[in-house]
Amino acid sequence: MDALNALRAVLVGCAFVATLILATRGQWIPATVLTLGILAHLLLFGHQRVERRRRAERLAALEG
Repeated sequence: MDALNALRAVLVGCAFVATLILATRGQWIPATVLTLGILAHLLLFGHQRVERRRRAERLAALEG
């Protein structure tokens, strides 16, 4: 799972660089679409981390 998260981080980084390049060239619509995708990814990644932590806490409570 860590390798998959590393790949996702690299892809988001590339999307961020592409967003900057598009914005400097004045291509606002594609830059906006990429920005929304990056934000959605970050929100879902944060949600996934919180849920994983909650699941681990529940499991620890059941075990001990």
